[in-house]
Amino acid sequence: MSGRLGGKVAVVIGAGSRGAGIGNGKAAAILFAREGAAVVCADQIVARADETVAAIVAEGGTASSLACDVSHREGCQQLAAAAVERYGRIDILQNNVGIASDQSLEDITEEAWDHVMGVNVRSMVLAAQAVVPHMLAGGSGSIINLSSIAGLRAFPARSTAYTTSKAAIIGLTLRRSPWSFWMRSRKAAPARSSSSS
Repeated sequence: MSGRLGGKVAVVIGAGSRGAGIGNGKAAAILFAREGAAVVCADQIVARADETVAAIVAEGGTASSLACDVSHREGCQQLAAAAVERYGRIDILQNNVGIASDQSLEDITEEAWDHVMGVNVRSMVLAAQAVVPHMLAGGSGSIINLSSIAGLRAFPARSTAYTTSKAAIIGLTLRRSPWSFWMRSRKAAPARSSSSS
C-alpha cells in the first residue's frame, strides 16, 4: 500500500461483521490501516470490532476497539473522546452502521420507524457533531457516510423505513455545512452483497 494515511486517525462506526465474510465497515477499517491510519473500530457488539482489530494487528497495523451505541449523543461523544485520548486526533469518520426493516408503510409502527431512523440517520448526524470539532482543530477531515442503492431505487419494495433512511443519508451528505470548507464529505451507495454487514 501507499501509506497515504500515515499519521492519520480513522474512526469506523460499525467496524464489525455480523456473519461470515467481511462487511463494509470491517473492510474499510482494514484498508485504512493498510494505508497507515490508526483505526478506532467501534461497534455496539464489541466482539465484532475485536475481530477487526485482530485482523489489523495481525498485518502490523494499529487499531483498537470500542463498544458504543451511536444512536444517542452520549455514545458518539464518548467515541470521539476515546479516539482523541488514544491517538491524539480524528481525521476520518466512516459512518457504516445501519439496520434493516421489512415493514411496509401500512404495517410499520411508530417505534419501529423511530428505531430505524435513529440508528441509520440520527447516528450519522450525532457522530459528525462529535468529531467535527476535532477535525476543525486539526485543520481538515473526511466524513464518509454509507447509504445504499435502496436510497436511490426504493429496494426492497416493502422496506419503507429502510429506504427512507438511506435516501435521507444521501440528502444529509449532499448538504453543505459551514465547516465544509475544511472537510470533505462523501457518500457511498453499495448494492446488496452476500458479504455486507
